[in-house]
Amino acid sequence: TAVPDIAEQSFDCVIEPLQVVKLASSATGVILSLEVDRGSLVRKGQFLGKLDDRVEAATLALAQAKATNPHDLAAARARLVYQQKRYSRASILATTRLVSQNSTDEAESEMKVAEQQVLLAELNQQVAALEVKQAEEVVRQRHIFSPVDGVVMERLLVPGEYRNDQSPANDIPRQAITG
Repeated sequence: TAVPDIAEQSFDCVIEPLQVVKLASSATGVILSLEVDRGSLVRKGQFLGKLDDRVEAATLALAQAKATNPHDLAAARARLVYQQKRYSRASILATTRLVSQNSTDEAESEMKVAEQQVLLAELNQQVAALEVKQAEEVVRQRHIFSPVDGVVMERLLVPGEYRNDQSPANDIPRQAITG
C-alpha cells in the first residue's frame, strides 16, 4: 500500500506528532534568513535558512584563490629546471677542471634546494585544497537543513536575532505515517 504524501492529506482533528525536532545550526550567530514559517511543510534535507555567513564566505573565497593559484608551483619547477641545467654544465666543466669543485658542489646544493622547493609548493597546494574543504564545511554549518519530513509547529527566532548555543530556530514534528 502506498503511503499518501503528507501535503495531500487533510485532517479534521489535532494530531500529536510522533517526534518533535528542535532545529538549530551547529554554529552561533545572527540569523540571516529563515525560509519557512509556522505550518510550512518541509522535506528531509530541505534548506530552511542560514546564519550570517559573509565572513565565512570570504574566507572560502580566499582559500579557493590560494588553492587555484598555479604560480608558486610553476615558479618552483622553472627554478628547478634552471638549477638542473646549471649543475649539469658545472659537472661537465669540472671534469675538464675549468670550474672548481666548490662551484660544482654549490650548483648541486642549489639544485637539491630547488627540488625541495617544488615539493614544498606541491604540499602547499594540497594544504590549500584542504583549507577549501574546511572553509566549505564552516559555511555549510551556518546553513539549517531539515533532518526530517514534517510540519513547522513554531518559529522561535526571526532574521536579525542572535542564535546562541541554547536557542533552536524551529520546532518540526515528524509526522506519524498511517497505512
